[in-house]
Amino acid sequence: MNKTFVLCVCWLCLAGGCGSDPDPNAAQMIDVTPGNAKNIVDQTAVKVDTAIQQNKEALDAAIDAQTRSSAQ
Repeated sequence: MNKTFVLCVCWLCLAGGCGSDPDPNAAQMIDVTPGNAKNIVDQTAVKVDTAIQQNKEALDAAIDAQTRSSAQ
């Protein structure tokens, strides 16, 4: 007997927060079955890693800009 679970995932929340202007397309309903569960976990991990990297790059750029501004 196959069981199907429905998982509601917000990629931005998993990656550390939505900010003040959340992406309405970030929340998705996903059908989780035993056959696709590993793929969903892998895809989620990639999306979270990508979002974390983008947040890190944005933070680094903001710090660099602040440093340059303070040096002038």
